[in-house]
Amino acid sequence: MREINPKVKEFVEKIRQAKESEEKPITEPTFHVDEVVKSVATFYEKIRGVIEWKEEHLIRKSAIERVLTRRLMSSDQDSLNAESFILEMIRRGHFPNDRVPESKAKAVQDILDKYVYIIKYLQDNSKETKDVQEVIKWLVKLASSEIEYCVFPPVKERALIDFMTDIMTEKIAISENVFGDALQRNPLTESDKKLKIYIACQKALFNLDDLSVSFSIIEKEYPKFLNPTPEQLQIIARNILTIRKNINDIMNNKIQPKIYAACNKYNAIFLILYDIVLNNIEKINEILQDIPSLNSHIEKYYKERFKKLKKRIKKSSVLATTSIFITKVSSAILFEIPIDKALDEFSYITLGINVGLPTLLMFLLVATIKLPGKENLEQIKIEISKLLFGAVKETPITIKIPTIRNKTLKYIVNVSYFFAFIITFGFIVWVLKMLHFSMLSMIIFFIFLPVITFTGIKLRERVKEIVILEEKETFATTLRDIFVMPIIELGQKISYEWSKINALVVIFNAFIDMPFNAFVDFLDAWRNFLKERKEKL
Repeated sequence: MREINPKVKEFVEKIRQAKESEEKPITEPTFHVDEVVKSVATFYEKIRGVIEWKEEHLIRKSAIERVLTRRLMSSDQDSLNAESFILEMIRRGHFPNDRVPESKAKAVQDILDKYVYIIKYLQDNSKETKDVQEVIKWLVKLASSEIEYCVFPPVKERALIDFMTDIMTEKIAISENVFGDALQRNPLTESDKKLKIYIACQKALFNLDDLSVSFSIIEKEYPKFLNPTPEQLQIIARNILTIRKNINDIMNNKIQPKIYAACNKYNAIFLILYDIVLNNIEKINEILQDIPSLNSHIEKYYKERFKKLKKRIKKSSVLATTSIFITKVSSAILFEIPIDKALDEFSYITLGINVGLPTLLMFLLVATIKLPGKENLEQIKIEISKLLFGAVKETPITIKIPTIRNKTLKYIVNVSYFFAFIITFGFIVWVLKMLHFSMLSMIIFFIFLPVITFTGIKLRERVKEIVILEEKETFATTLRDIFVMPIIELGQKISYEWSKINALVVIFNAFIDMPFNAFVDFLDAWRNFLKERKEKL
């Protein structure tokens, strides 16, 4: 019987303990909301989910952030009461009914009080600048991550992240000249390297957003931030701008994308091993020691993960396309059609292309996703076997940043990319002119086509969750990337700005969300009143 890697044993034991803890019945009182009220509020949240599309794993945190932002702006004394906050999240369907212990209210209240103190300190002791407002928004997002972590600790997920971080820290070697001369002035320590790999593993395994990762960095680098004493909280508030800058510096550097790419290549072996362990914990030792049984389980969960992944991608693509489609139709009704008609430039053909082409493009991008070849599955089997039986250091990965030392060559590359950008969009403009697009229709087209392209490509990238073999680069794919990348990069920029200024979301927040919440509170009070009257009969 071969000896299993001790790190694998440790990981299996963490998953076993987490499952045992989950299966224990809740014996203390839990928060409960009326099911009728919950169904009304949940329906509203589903409508919002179409208007304000988010990736599935970010929906709950986004909802916490939205509700928290509204409550921070409210003058109601009860707005930042933890019990009231938790009950609203249950009504809206983001926290489960009868599953959140009432004891969680104290921990959530401490989190709310902490961030309210820091925000108030900033407002009272800093000039009203754009940077301060950005930090306050960052703090609200950070509070959302901490509240989600407090109510639903991701114990199993953290066990997998820690496991992958340990393995990849041994597997990855960072080139000594990666920072050039700067390395001599600021050497990369082993703990720095491990932290960067830890960040990369979170994104590679669970596609966590920057704020969730920021919170995990705070846990490691600023542990007193979580449960500070009054004196420590004062120090944190005074230094919050520096803390944020330090976290951004840790996350954003030239080497981080390279480390992420290395971790992302191997995430499939950890995710599939995670599925096997999680679903077969009682007989996991026998499965891991029996190679035919292990390979059978690898194949089973590999195919299952692909099916779930494709289903999730399809769902996300439908929601994303619907969200963009509604915004597109709204912009057409409010701006494009009236203005084009006023200028006598309106055309049903251009309107149809503007509305239909992005939707068709998203459909094609998602419909053409295929299961990777058999070679990919066989390579996963080999890598999992290496991982289990200690051959981790067999294929070290050296991280280095390729640089163009010849300044003339670097200039030529940048100019070439600029011309690729001009050619790509120049060709699109030429085609649109041939189709008699008005100037306004062109502008709208150049907003929605890149956004759909970026979103579709981003969703397609999720398939790499089960891909370990690198895609073979050809001259044709290189040429394609040269001319498609400008569209994708523009879509990324527009998507980022869109998330901040989406008019429909602003309308929902300002004119619908608050009145609807008041209506839900009234409905809840009315239902409780009726129950009390019935009990007296």
